[in-house]
Amino acid sequence: EDSFIGRVAVVTLGSAEVGSPAQAKLRDEHGQTHYVMVEPDNKGVVINAGSSVVLVSRNGAIFKAILNVNAALVD
Repeated sequence: EDSFIGRVAVVTLGSAEVGSPAQAKLRDEHGQTHYVMVEPDNKGVVINAGSSVVLVSRNGAIFKAILNVNAALVD
């Protein structure tokens, strides 16, 4: 799962806040789909369902994410 860092994911269920993760979907380097729990890297940020994010770190089963503002980055 550490290879997921740097990948683009899409939040599929819920809204993510620090301390309250949401489900996101991503594809690995083999094209396999994975569902992970994500929360924002920064306090005060809310990431809603449908948002594209970049996974930036991992703490146990939870991945920290930032909003993907670059349309060229896709999964």
